[in-house]
Amino acid sequence: MQTGITELTDKEGNKTGYTLWVFDHIGRHLVGLLHRTIQFLDNGIKPIWVFDGEPPKLKSGEVIIFLCGLKNKAFEKKEG
Repeated sequence: MQTGITELTDKEGNKTGYTLWVFDHIGRHLVGLLHRTIQFLDNGIKPIWVFDGEPPKLKSGEVIIFLCGLKNKAFEKKEG
């Protein structure tokens, strides 16, 4: 496994002051996701991530709390 530190630059090649740890084989996909996200934000685009599939069983309680909150908000909106 190779690791390293990369200093990020802008389009003109000027140093931005940000550094980035690069992990070969382990974090390459995360570095790509971060880079793409920064490009979107720089261009005024707000990224949205969609995770497909069922959430893990450990998260089921959080999902129920979230859905109950949505139902309560919808009920309050209907009454108000």
